[in-house]
Amino acid sequence: QRKQVLDMKRLGINLALSLDASSLSPVSTLEMMRLAFYLSGEKGLTQTECLEMGTINGAKAMGIADRTGSLTPGKRA
Repeated sequence: QRKQVLDMKRLGINLALSLDASSLSPVSTLEMMRLAFYLSGEKGLTQTECLEMGTINGAKAMGIADRTGSLTPGKRA
């Protein structure tokens, strides 16, 4: 699956992370970003790309990047 993610990155597809809450264990967006970074391998995703996948890219995917997803004055957290 790592190759598929890197192919999508190469093609310019918006990569975003999503998670579901679990009653069995806590879920952390930061842990998901870290896992994406390490699983992508040595020539995979950068730390910045993984951070964007967990923030602004998700907002772009939902069509709300004009209101949230980045630390910008006037945007919601």
